[in-house]
Amino acid sequence: MVTLFELRTDRPDAAGCCALRLVCYFDAHRLRLPTKERCHPKQWDADGQKFRRSFTGYEEANLGLRAQADLVAAVYRRLIIDRVTVTPELLRAALAPEEEALPPSSPLLLEVFDAYINTLPGRGFRMYTIRWYGTVRNHLAAWAAELAEPMTVASYTMTA
Repeated sequence: MVTLFELRTDRPDAAGCCALRLVCYFDAHRLRLPTKERCHPKQWDADGQKFRRSFTGYEEANLGLRAQADLVAAVYRRLIIDRVTVTPELLRAALAPEEEALPPSSPLLLEVFDAYINTLPGRGFRMYTIRWYGTVRNHLAAWAAELAEPMTVASYTMTA
């Protein structure tokens, strides 16, 4: 895999700054990725593939570019090791930041208690014992109705 940085001099903004993008060549494919960096053409060293000293914060910016190129190479190597045919679309998807998955919603405490009560007859509990569990369930429902938020299994504590 060959990674290069390309300054888009064909599309400067109003201030004359051009976007910089990462271009990867692999297996007769080409992948172009944005770097979110912009600079004047005078501030980019195309031969050295880095920002010149005239660019404000050039050290951090050059480290960021190297880190991005290293990340692409690492993901490419991981896909090769997994014996996957690497395409630009697959590599782009592997590089995309993973969306934060919402934690699975915890069931309501009352629903879990109802499910437990429904299993009691099958476990051999007598009718009068099940009725006492029903009484506890009703008190739990009244207490949960007074709370500001619904009581879930995950949010239940002994002090709640």
